[in-house]
Amino acid sequence: IQDVRERPSADDGARREEADRLHARFTDPTSDFLTLLNLWNHLREQQRELGSSAFRRLCRAEHLNYVRVREWFDVHRQLRTLLRSPGGGAASGSASDPEALHRAILSGLLSHIGILDTRTVSSGASAEKKRRPLPEYRGARGTRFAIFPGSGLRGAKRGSSAPDAVVAAELVETSRLFARTVAAIDPAWAEELAGDLAQRSLSDPHWSKDAGAAVAAEKVTLFGVEIIPRRRVQLARTDPQLARELFVRHALVDGEWNSQHLDKRLTAFERRNLELRRRLEKLEERERRRDILVGDEAVFAFYDARIPRDVFDVRSFESWWRDASARTPKLLDMTEADLLDEASRSDERDFPARWRQRDQVLSLAYRFEPGAAD
Repeated sequence: IQDVRERPSADDGARREEADRLHARFTDPTSDFLTLLNLWNHLREQQRELGSSAFRRLCRAEHLNYVRVREWFDVHRQLRTLLRSPGGGAASGSASDPEALHRAILSGLLSHIGILDTRTVSSGASAEKKRRPLPEYRGARGTRFAIFPGSGLRGAKRGSSAPDAVVAAELVETSRLFARTVAAIDPAWAEELAGDLAQRSLSDPHWSKDAGAAVAAEKVTLFGVEIIPRRRVQLARTDPQLARELFVRHALVDGEWNSQHLDKRLTAFERRNLELRRRLEKLEERERRRDILVGDEAVFAFYDARIPRDVFDVRSFESWWRDASARTPKLLDMTEADLLDEASRSDERDFPARWRQRDQVLSLAYRFEPGAAD
């Protein structure tokens, strides 16, 4: 239906200002759809209270086209009949949940979504603002558009208050591509509505000590529009193998995990392995070498061989280890053989633990730090 609002010609300035003032009563600064809904609710209320002739005079006085209003009512009635709706809810003009309304509209207008191009929004002097073009939006498949100047989203014309994301009922090419009948939206709504149309890509996989899991940055696009530019997601959802490797390397090998909330019995293996490693590090101090203890790869291989494939974060490890430790409590305990490279060991007689001087036996400690005072 053609817009029921009428605007007198520019020659009749007084009546045009009156029409703008009357129509402005229904304007919602966030949504042209809600503006139409406000007008609809007003007309239905007046139709119920007034007779046919009085309602016709009201439309004329408020610069509303009576014939189009009747067509509007007829189309609404026909649609309700087709839907076999008993009335109520948004179908009868309720606006109790604007978000639900805009989600419903967005579901059918996914290709009419736009994200504000912040490069077109800048501050400046008043004279510059008048010359500055309207803020542009990046639309589907590389299109760029601006909000039509007659929209109720007046902030779009000021630039600094332009909504970050919008959906439009139509895109019209005149002097440029304009979006008409527009609403500010949360672009994240489009992800669920788009389903398989949404494209996802991951970057920057890394271990998060706070999350106790491997995470990555996910970007979601719809028809080339970034509806979610960056958010943190669990890496295990898309790459459980890499998530498991990062967990073992960082949490178990490097000790980068928060285990305070775990039962002390579940982390006893870690304390025993750390104590063993500290004790064996003294061998390197004694023999003045740094190649006796095995490297991180050997430690990783130790845990990798014992932990199941479906353990990929702190939570899944706790769940598995709680049961496994009851059956095999020493499963994750390392031995000297796991940590020492025996082939590179020296004869212990060359580096004795005690020194005998006549009738005295002195314990010896070694420190491999040339230049230290001791």
